[in-house]
Amino acid sequence: MRRLKHTSFCIAGLVLTISHPEAFALPDALPSFHPFLMDVDEKIPSACSITLLYATPCVLDDSATLLSDISPEWAEQFHLYKQHSRYIAILKTNSSDNIWQMESDLNFGRSVIYMQNNDQFVPAILSWLVMVIFGQACLSHRTILIHASVIKCGQNAYAFLGKSGTGKSTHSKLWLDYIENTELVNDDNPALRIEDGQSYIYGTPWSGKTACYKNIKIRLQAFVRLKQASSNSFFLQNNSAAFMSVLPSCTALRWDQNLFMLMTETLATIIEKTAVNELNCLPNQEAAILCFRKLNNIA
Repeated sequence: MRRLKHTSFCIAGLVLTISHPEAFALPDALPSFHPFLMDVDEKIPSACSITLLYATPCVLDDSATLLSDISPEWAEQFHLYKQHSRYIAILKTNSSDNIWQMESDLNFGRSVIYMQNNDQFVPAILSWLVMVIFGQACLSHRTILIHASVIKCGQNAYAFLGKSGTGKSTHSKLWLDYIENTELVNDDNPALRIEDGQSYIYGTPWSGKTACYKNIKIRLQAFVRLKQASSNSFFLQNNSAAFMSVLPSCTALRWDQNLFMLMTETLATIIEKTAVNELNCLPNQEAAILCFRKLNNIA
């Protein structure tokens, strides 16, 4: 095997190490990771290790079980399998000759990605596969990737949740336009983490279509699930309703009982310490102001 270079990143307080061929320009392939790059002299154990190779992966046999044959990002080009003590993801891109394969152990702590160097989609594919891996590996460290748009207001952060197309990014922009002292933290995949009994939210290298890649950590004050409506109204949610409001936005393999349990246990702890709300809203200034005032108990 050719000599590999090791590059480490710190994401949500967790170290991700990517080993890759020396000739592979990792910074060019993962530009959104630059703010998370660690100094080469920092010797901290990795929570997640990924090896990138130009090599032919093992062929699936009849023992492999198909778990999923579609993804929101890559549609029917993506297939996920479980075979013995590993997960295997296969992704076809612009032709049947360009096949990427990812192999991970059951907790995603160690993974291998078999790359295609002639593929025009290298940055998009590599970043997405790394997100898939990290999103599962972090669960063992009381950390959850969540689909949300996050605004920092003062010293606190607010996570806006909702189905795709609900208007999470639009609502965040309304806060930026009409609420003072606000900043966008992440617009698609921030990370939640419990530290010292407190809920925090982190920026990550994954922010959807919005280039917002900030290596920052803020105390999470509240979740707000958005629902489109003909008028604006705000409600506090409690107990099981609060849990079920946040759960669909969290990242975990639903087929893996251990990973899913780790996610739900962490989420339950976060919800004990964090308000969960629902905002039925229009995409207008009044919705943002109502939400801000309710979250801050302003009459």
